[in-house]
Amino acid sequence: MNQSKPAAARGMGQGMAAPLPNTASVIHPPAHFPAKRMRATVSAVCAVLGCAAMPAFGANWLTSTGIEAPGAPAWRPFGFVSIEYQHTDGSNLPAGNPFVGKPNILNQIGPDLDDNSVLQVPFVRAGIRGSLFDNKVNYFITPLSGYNGFTRLGNGGMIQLTDASVTLNLIPKARIRLGQFKHPSGEEAGKEPPHQEFVNLTDTTNQLLQERFFDSDGTPGNNANLDNGPVSGFRDIGVQVFDAIKDGDLEHTYAVMLGQGNGIMRGDNNGDQDVYLFWSTEKVFGGQGPARQGVKGYVFYQDGERKLRTGAAQLEGSFDRTRWGVGATYKQGPWYAAAEYVEAEGMIPNGTTGTAVPGTSNSVGPAQVSRYTLLPTDSADGYNITAGYAIRPNWEVFARYDHLNRGTDFAANERRFETWSLSTRYFFTKSVYLVGSYEWRDFSAPGLADNAVPNTTLDTVDDRIALRLYWTFF
Repeated sequence: MNQSKPAAARGMGQGMAAPLPNTASVIHPPAHFPAKRMRATVSAVCAVLGCAAMPAFGANWLTSTGIEAPGAPAWRPFGFVSIEYQHTDGSNLPAGNPFVGKPNILNQIGPDLDDNSVLQVPFVRAGIRGSLFDNKVNYFITPLSGYNGFTRLGNGGMIQLTDASVTLNLIPKARIRLGQFKHPSGEEAGKEPPHQEFVNLTDTTNQLLQERFFDSDGTPGNNANLDNGPVSGFRDIGVQVFDAIKDGDLEHTYAVMLGQGNGIMRGDNNGDQDVYLFWSTEKVFGGQGPARQGVKGYVFYQDGERKLRTGAAQLEGSFDRTRWGVGATYKQGPWYAAAEYVEAEGMIPNGTTGTAVPGTSNSVGPAQVSRYTLLPTDSADGYNITAGYAIRPNWEVFARYDHLNRGTDFAANERRFETWSLSTRYFFTKSVYLVGSYEWRDFSAPGLADNAVPNTTLDTVDDRIALRLYWTFF
């Protein structure tokens, strides 16, 4: 088990995902469970998600935590615990790298980055949600503990309030949600760990949509430039107008949100509001709750400004941060498929200097340390494709390809991340299951020669194995 360490030594690698849950979830087996077991499972799911009168909402990640079904109780507890083991070979940085012989951050396991083989408890969640005043007001409140980007980055504390919101159901087809909650984003970002097919997020989602907050671009050589607060977990504080509208066997979901764009549990620091837009249309084939089957297309857009100190003089300025993406999902019978494309402009994460753990002393110049860096005006794009099949009612397998091009405005800055992943989910019961993933990682600097230091460094990135056991309760 990871032991606590000083905040200055903590961090999270570029390849390390930080999936952070927010829905009241019950583990659900594949949609084609035998009828008797399916009825029992759906009943359990609906007891927590409130899907008795709104069967489509369980699989709609945007509405799943913001809407309660008519007749839902005034309060319902929920939660889950997970235990995980992750491992790489722990290859160190090669000759020619200024941090030669030191650990490669991409081979360390987050969030603490102090070992290449870690057994830890990433998520412990317990919350409450419910419906008040004849379903005119819904609420969702939940803290989070464990070893994750909320609690271990930026002095987040061992318990962090991740979600606290109310939804006002007063205007037909225009619900109003206020507080701290997940903002509209891509499919992978919207899912919760109990519903994810892989232990770790794709690099595209983790680096472009999962936001981390820094004071500097990382130019000063004597400062590790650690996070100034918890990871975003795809959350913001603000107000959102949204709804899911049925049209025969189609469901159209929209959202318009204004947020602070400054992370969770703290105030706005620049007076500028982030804008979030989302639209999806799904043809529903059948099923209830998270077991719903259908084909969906969606698009999302995010735009705001961030304060950052840059350059040798570390002058503070404002920089645009824009993200947009399109995607599609398909689920029918034992088959599952998903694809997503994302583009990013501004505030592009650029890893750490030398790909070393932040705070590591330079082997040839001890006054210099490795530090997190940002490209405030650069660009990036990425995509991922997933296919899955349920071999048995309680056993699923998935394959995924993830491709990220980061820092694409200048050839010398560009880094390419390609990962093939195989994963399996095995349900011991409806509330206990195991996810196991193996990742083949191939990272490169395509604009540089093969023998350039960035490429020889990225050649030392290992494959990664990850196992996570979930237990949900309510």
